[in-house]
Amino acid sequence: GVCHFDDGQDLAFAWQDNPTIEVCGTCHINVNFETGDGHAGGAQASNSGCILCHPASGAGFGQSVAGAHEVTTLETDPSGAGGDIPLTPNYTASITLSDDANADGVYEADETILVTVTASNAAAGDYTDPAGPYSNATVYVYGPRAESVPVLTPGSTTDPAYDPTTGPPDQGRSMLISAAATDAQVLTDDTGFQYQLFAIPADLEEGTYMVQARVTALADCSGLYRGNTCIDGWALTTFQVGTDVEELKVAGECTNCHTQEDWGSMYHRSYFGTDGCIACHDLSGNFANYLSNRVHAVHAACPDCDLNGPVPEWEEVTYPRNDTSCEACHNSGNESFVTLPVIWGQPCIGCHGATEGARGHMEQNGSDFD
Repeated sequence: GVCHFDDGQDLAFAWQDNPTIEVCGTCHINVNFETGDGHAGGAQASNSGCILCHPASGAGFGQSVAGAHEVTTLETDPSGAGGDIPLTPNYTASITLSDDANADGVYEADETILVTVTASNAAAGDYTDPAGPYSNATVYVYGPRAESVPVLTPGSTTDPAYDPTTGPPDQGRSMLISAAATDAQVLTDDTGFQYQLFAIPADLEEGTYMVQARVTALADCSGLYRGNTCIDGWALTTFQVGTDVEELKVAGECTNCHTQEDWGSMYHRSYFGTDGCIACHDLSGNFANYLSNRVHAVHAACPDCDLNGPVPEWEEVTYPRNDTSCEACHNSGNESFVTLPVIWGQPCIGCHGATEGARGHMEQNGSDFD
């Protein structure tokens, strides 16, 4: 439905009603219709037989076109993991940031930001009740976009006490912002969960940064995938440091194919947008694998290509285009994936990690792997 939608176009259903070798072959590149290799129906001299075996829907000699392209998620099959917890969030959260000194939308060195998070159905007293239903509220602050790490919180890369020689940032990735926290940066009051970020250091790289918050009244998320993603009260916003020019994403929106808040995903009940993912899948080494490596390994259906792998469940993942069609995702205008292949060895190995000698070739040419 993301690509083929009905908005009154004359040919909206042509992909179902008129299957052809030319159209189907653009995705099914492992099928040779001329020789019949990879095709249960054997060789096909023309398009005339396609509809006989593959009707638009219903039964045929082969699978129907609509049936072959049906996507099953927790939303369409609630019997999967997490089916006993509502797929639609019961409430929403919002984030506001205190104004920058010049009120021009750009924060400069030595300025501080007060983060305020509210939930749509929370009463004033809920924010300040240490044992209340929303006592697990957390906030992540990280950036810049292309090379994200935790910033402006205790234990993050900008904490004066942080020592990069001792390993990844200690904490810093997620900070508890509820009234139950002992962190002096927590300023929560009846107006919402509040967190005072550290002053922006003079050497902080300019660019686009993210604040992500999660406010949950669910004491137990164990019914969800991997037991750690509650869907209620999730919110994200960005802010600019040192420049009003928004930093381009390395890849465009994942929403070209995914629904942005695809809470029904079988494999990651989360937010499909790179700004949200890099809160955990960042470059700090303190939590999850690099997003750049992980997302390429997933879409290449290559469990052995993940630097933290192998992850067998990804063998089922299909990428509905030729796997060299980089422009399908890399459409933001940021060309670094082409111009800086040495720096981006992690994503390259995500597709080529199963090729003998690929990693050695990349290392020999300067790619750095942990």
